Amino acid sequence: MLSAPFLLLVAALGLSLATIFLSQRPTAQALFSAVVAAAVGASLLSADLFAFLELPMVGVTWGMPGRIADAHRPVLAAWWFGLAALGPIARWSGKPGGFFLPLAWLVAGVWQIALVGDPPIAALVAGVVALALAAPLLAEGRGQVVLLYAVLALTLVLLANWQNQMSIAAPTTLAHALATTLALGISCMLLSGAFPFHVWSPALQPSASPSGVALLALVLQPAALLMTEILTQDLGLARTPLGLAGLRLAGVLSLAAAAAMSFGERRLERLLSHALILDVGATLLAIGRGGAPDPALFGAMLGVRVLGVAAWSSGLATLRAGGASTTLPLTGSGLRLPLATLAYLVGPLTIAGYPLLAGFPWRWTLMLEVGLRDPAAALALLAALAGIGFATFRSLTDLITPTGEGSTLRFGDRGWPALANLIVVTLILLSAAFPQSWTRLLGSGG
Repeated sequence: MLSAPFLLLVAALGLSLATIFLSQRPTAQALFSAVVAAAVGASLLSADLFAFLELPMVGVTWGMPGRIADAHRPVLAAWWFGLAALGPIARWSGKPGGFFLPLAWLVAGVWQIALVGDPPIAALVAGVVALALAAPLLAEGRGQVVLLYAVLALTLVLLANWQNQMSIAAPTTLAHALATTLALGISCMLLSGAFPFHVWSPALQPSASPSGVALLALVLQPAALLMTEILTQDLGLARTPLGLAGLRLAGVLSLAAAAAMSFGERRLERLLSHALILDVGATLLAIGRGGAPDPALFGAMLGVRVLGVAAWSSGLATLRAGGASTTLPLTGSGLRLPLATLAYLVGPLTIAGYPLLAGFPWRWTLMLEVGLRDPAAALALLAALAGIGFATFRSLTDLITPTGEGSTLRFGDRGWPALANLIVVTLILLSAAFPQSWTRLLGSGG
């Protein structure tokens, strides 16, 4: 039979799409989407459920092969929990189009096929299709460009695998080694949206929609990174020095890009984009360490993304609602809405992995692992962290710059938005204080 996650997806996707298309109530759509996605994620953590339903994780049905290792179930569960957060973020933090959630679910459905499909090349084709479907949701008028980069990434992965086989046959030929390293490195950056990031990220627009940013951060990038890890394992690239060098190259270049862009950034809405590039680079470094990455670590970072994006979008929505315009900069808003400002700035810092925030334990773990044996990668990570910190400080000074009558601090945070900001910031702090909660949750699937 086909892998159980695929069967669960078909039922959940069909029911959810039918409900979303028939319902004209955005709140009901968002809540139903969240419940169904969370249910799929929870089911992935239960091996006993699959045994009870007699659904194997590996098999073939109707000529369609599918497989998923037990070690990847917690990561897929974390990914579906991120999809569960997409509906509420889109509903209460922005105004997405009427077809946003149906298309987002379709993208997630195709990505699920890509992540559990076999053989790996066919799975990669499904991943490229998912990116093409998501293109209209990310940036208007850039769908063809996104498709071009996705196809280029597919071609480079095939080239890397071919050159790797050539290098095994002729180990003394330097050209094959260089081609493998560069092709795999660049393809990983293209698939994960680390380069060229302006094509992928709607957060680079002055009136960034939190829904589009959440789709990129919680669905597309995590799936692409997991696809990269699965492909490098299946194609044998992660077991060769050339493949590991390619992953390291992609990670270091992504971190260097995040550092350079952050230090020169002057627009507040782009801060989260640079934090996402940093996270992509750090994840590629983790995959490039060799061997199979720790699923609990991978899943925990997905959970950190959920908290970070939720904080950023909640704070941004409150700041925009309290300002005269829906676009940044919101000079002086921090003096009137300090709690929303805190949530807005803590979100990117959480994803980047600053101390006292949810992402710090996992970023510190990576720093300890690469610090001594790869000083260049460690310096690139430190530079990216410094850049995010500098950009955050610059944003803070802008948000607390007095303007007109709003020259003194006054707590204008009120109602449900203030409560949402307080809850998500508290969760970020608690997750940093008790990082073992992530591994306990996701470890149940191992």
